Amino acid sequence: MSRMLFRFLAHIRFLLNSTNHHGVHSPFIFKYVTKGLYSNPNFKTTKSFNIILKTLLFFNIKRAQLITENKAIKELILKHNKNISIVGDSGEFMYWEHSSAALIKHQIEDNKYLNSRSILFIDNIHNSKESEILWETVKNLEIVTVTIDLFYGGIVFFRKEQAKEHFKIRF
Repeated sequence: MSRMLFRFLAHIRFLLNSTNHHGVHSPFIFKYVTKGLYSNPNFKTTKSFNIILKTLLFFNIKRAQLITENKAIKELILKHNKNISIVGDSGEFMYWEHSSAALIKHQIEDNKYLNSRSILFIDNIHNSKESEILWETVKNLEIVTVTIDLFYGGIVFFRKEQAKEHFKIRF
C-alpha cells in the first residue's frame, strides 16, 4: 500500500474515533486544548508546526530539544518565541521529526531529565504502519501518563499526578 493511501485511510480511522474538546474529561487536557490549541493566534504554517508553537507558548517553555534534520523548525520556533533556548537535551520540551525504537529507549526510558512538566511532540505518527506501531509503543510506556493523538502529531505528557489517559482530538 502506498504511503499516501495509508495516510488517507489512517485519517479516516482517526476522524471516526476522535473527538473535539467537548469529549475531554480531564481538566488539564481540556484547558490545554481550549486555551492553547484552539486559541489564537493561528500561525501561518503547517498543522504540526502550529501545534508546536501553540504548545510552547501555552506552557511557557524555555528549553526545547529538537531531533530533526529540518533546520527551518528551529528558525520558526525562534521567530515566534524569543525567550526559548534550543538545547541538546531537555526535560522540558522535545520535538521528534520521526520516532524509532532507539530514540524511545534513549530519550524516554533512559532520560534522567523527564519530569511531570516534560512534554514530547512526535511528528507524523500516522505516516506509516511502523510509525503507528512506535506511537503505540510510546503510549504504553509506564512513564507516559497522558497522550494526545492530533493525527498530524502526538503529544506526550509524563504527569505523575494524573491517571493514564489517551485522547484523540481533532485540531
